[in-house]
Amino acid sequence: MLFSVITLEIKAQQLALNCWYRLLRTGVKPHLDVGHQKVHKMLVEISTVTSQPADFVHKNIIFVDNTIKLLYPSKDRWLDNQVDTSVFDICVFTNGSLNELCFGAGIFIEIENNEDSPDNSLSIPLSKTATIFQAEMLAISTAANILTSNSDLNLAIITNSESVMESLQNLVVRTKTKLNCVLVLNQVAQSNQLKFIWVPSQSGIQGNDRADELATTASVLEVMGPDPAPTIALSYIKFITKEWLNDKAHQKWSYRRFSPDQNIRILRIVFSLFGYSLTQKR
Repeated sequence: MLFSVITLEIKAQQLALNCWYRLLRTGVKPHLDVGHQKVHKMLVEISTVTSQPADFVHKNIIFVDNTIKLLYPSKDRWLDNQVDTSVFDICVFTNGSLNELCFGAGIFIEIENNEDSPDNSLSIPLSKTATIFQAEMLAISTAANILTSNSDLNLAIITNSESVMESLQNLVVRTKTKLNCVLVLNQVAQSNQLKFIWVPSQSGIQGNDRADELATTASVLEVMGPDPAPTIALSYIKFITKEWLNDKAHQKWSYRRFSPDQNIRILRIVFSLFGYSLTQKR
């Protein structure tokens, strides 16, 4: 809207907040005698989550075990039942979900006759400070933790998250969420054959649909005890600073008063956007 235009001053403040958080999560501390103390106070006032541990690690290069295979069967192959999951000793479907308030992760272990039981179905509620990427990655690392008790088996973890699979192919690790996931996957691969398989979402694949249901159920549950994803992602900080940016812009225009001539000029601009002209009657 015209009356919520982002001014350069407010946009610069938002960028300063995001940049400062990038530095803050690396361990930089604010000093009382320099200007960035003001930026730090603004960030803390916007949200207290900025003082929580960040989902960040200093840049690492970590290789996913070369025995782990990442497979991308086409959607048509899945729908034509050309992907045979019965060849695996254990097949685990994972998923992440979000609603208006919170996030959730779901894990479904495919067993004979696809029977549901507490032993093969898991819903993990996450707080509103999580991200969908964290939910997807947590589901996979939790599934891998379950599989660590096995040895000499042919295992498969199946997910519909292309972003997670692409991330696992990237050797650079910058978040705790990814670091924990890669480490546990490598542990599983040391004593098992492990494959990562992509599955299309909402395509009637029974195991994937069940994992999605479990994740959706988790997203409306209250987090009891420690948050499974306690670290704050940079993308969440960008989200709350963007909300702050929009609120500041709205306030700036709401409290501004215009002269009658200015009001007429503004109305002419608005009407011209819709192809109308505004003329004064004589």
